[in-house]
Amino acid sequence: MKTKLFTLLAFTMLGLLVGVTESNAQSLNKGGGVGIREYPNPTNETAFIESVLPAKMVGSAVIQITSMSGQVMFNKECSDCVGKSTHPVDVTLWPAGLYIVTMTYKGREFAAKFIVYN
Repeated sequence: MKTKLFTLLAFTMLGLLVGVTESNAQSLNKGGGVGIREYPNPTNETAFIESVLPAKMVGSAVIQITSMSGQVMFNKECSDCVGKSTHPVDVTLWPAGLYIVTMTYKGREFAAKFIVYN
């Protein structure tokens, strides 16, 4: 409950009212399916992107982080990211703001939001 409240407050402090879905995080926490999440949120040093992909992955997945202005801050193609993988991303030089991390796999897109602060 504290995490949900803090996330809502962080979005409100930035002047943004964004709908937050928890299906991605719930899917990852239950250990099922395909999904992506970022932690800690908010962050100012290292963002950890956790992806979950099938053990018998066909093809590759693309993980991308974009700013709200559309600038691509991080891009990685994963052909060997089967199961649960963690991808550390240094955000120390990124401007404060809201970022979207997306993972595209087999035509499906999974997304999560996170905040970088200075």
